[in-house]
Amino acid sequence: MRPLDYFLPDRRPDDLSRLWQSEFARPAEVLARYFAIVAAGAGLWAYSGMLHGPLWAAGYLGFQAVLSLFLRRAGVPPTRRQHLVAAILFFGTAMAFAWMPIYLLTTRDETLVFCGAMGIAALTVFNLWRDEPPTFVFYADLSMVWFALIVGLMTFVPLAEGLAAKVVMVIIAAAFIGYYTMALATTRQHRRALRDAMDRGVETQKMEAIGRLSGGIAHDFNNLLTVIRGNLDLYPEMQSDRQRAEVIAEASRAVDRATGLVSQLLVFARRAPLTTEEVELGAAVSDIMVMAQRVLPETITIREQTPTGLVFAQLDAARFNSALLNLVLNARDAMDGRGTIVLSVRLCPGAAMDPDEPAGNHVRVAVSDTGPGMSPAVLERAFEPFFTTKPVGAGSGLGLPMIKGFAEQSGGRVSLDTGANGTTIAMHLPLHIRAAATAAAPQHQREGHAAP
Repeated sequence: MRPLDYFLPDRRPDDLSRLWQSEFARPAEVLARYFAIVAAGAGLWAYSGMLHGPLWAAGYLGFQAVLSLFLRRAGVPPTRRQHLVAAILFFGTAMAFAWMPIYLLTTRDETLVFCGAMGIAALTVFNLWRDEPPTFVFYADLSMVWFALIVGLMTFVPLAEGLAAKVVMVIIAAAFIGYYTMALATTRQHRRALRDAMDRGVETQKMEAIGRLSGGIAHDFNNLLTVIRGNLDLYPEMQSDRQRAEVIAEASRAVDRATGLVSQLLVFARRAPLTTEEVELGAAVSDIMVMAQRVLPETITIREQTPTGLVFAQLDAARFNSALLNLVLNARDAMDGRGTIVLSVRLCPGAAMDPDEPAGNHVRVAVSDTGPGMSPAVLERAFEPFFTTKPVGAGSGLGLPMIKGFAEQSGGRVSLDTGANGTTIAMHLPLHIRAAATAAAPQHQREGHAAP
């Protein structure tokens, strides 16, 4: 074993990301911690008149800033040198915090001793509470508390009167540090076991999804190949050119359906090549509305709501039209042939497309229906490939997964809202710079019915 391996045992590729999670992953806790450090430093200065407090707070915050900047810029996976530098910076950060409480324990001021004890108590609680960090953090956490306890014993044991009192203090301190070490090790072990179990669960879900996907593909392709093979077998037995042409046409249609299935799978897998162009969304929605009127029954009303100005997006126009028409047909099926479908385009300036992403301008293209909505069981599986509520042969179960794949490959996302009053499925797409409408602009509305 090389020396570096001794100081950094159990080195894993995600060690530095785990260190980031344990130190900076909770913004509210980080702000509360920094505020408490600054307030404690200022309070010590106000009480004792010495600069120890402000210098302590500044030193700790400085080490935290350097550690945060280093972890942000570390490579993925990090190198051995980056692991060593991260360990040194973390030890420096731990020492920058711990020296003040340890120093306060050595003073003769009861107030300062109490503050030091509370600082060590806060350190032990934080060590037990933090997420499962890299192994070297475990040793750093233990060493800080051990060192504080030794300093405390060296400070207070000589003040005790009698040998019995001194022995009792040492026994209590030894019991505390032993229990703390066991609790810290057990807590970290349980958290690692829990995380490993969660990782295995995710992998199991992935394998189940792959199994469903491959099973659905095999089933659909087997049906198509059966049609193709059957027609090819029939071809030599046909007596007339017309019969042969019908057999070839049926086989060609099966080939086209197989090509469409492959295209849907590529979009679902975000692997389909997109031919992007500047698309004016209001005009695209109007075209889909005209097309939809030809396939919808007269009992369904279709409405259009678009901004009065021009709204552009950089999209694959053919796949966008296919996705939008697919949503319209799904809405038709959800309403059992009676109700209202609304196609809408709405600008969302300053709103985030994803809850985890920063705010930014985007456009929302939605299809709403007045159907009964989805049950919780259906909603949970709505975007699952090959899942469909339609009868056998009436749907492939790739419609919504394809739409989700198209939106994400275009840099956006899909949202789904459902309830007793209907369902709304929306594509949130990046807004092109040429967008001329504003969120406050009035909506252009148009209503239509199926063509007689």
